Amino acid sequence: MGSRVMQVERKVPGGKLVQMTSDSKGSIHLTGDFFLHPEDELNSLEEFLTLLPSDNNINIVELIREYIEMRNICMIGLRPEDLAELLFKVRI
Repeated sequence: MGSRVMQVERKVPGGKLVQMTSDSKGSIHLTGDFFLHPEDELNSLEEFLTLLPSDNNINIVELIREYIEMRNICMIGLRPEDLAELLFKVRI
């Protein structure tokens, strides 16, 4: 994960823009036009994404989907597939 800051963005289906940043410690942060309910779950989702392994043999989309369901998070303008794609790109 190194000591650099990386930011990637994606315009998701429906026209929403989502940015994902990995800070110098490797922590993930999300910003953009999406909606997440309950809002206070954003920090826990970012922490979860930070802890996900970089192993290509693991189904990251399914892990994200399970986490969202377990925490009863409703996302509008953002899908687990979008998060997985951004996570892959921000870690390159």
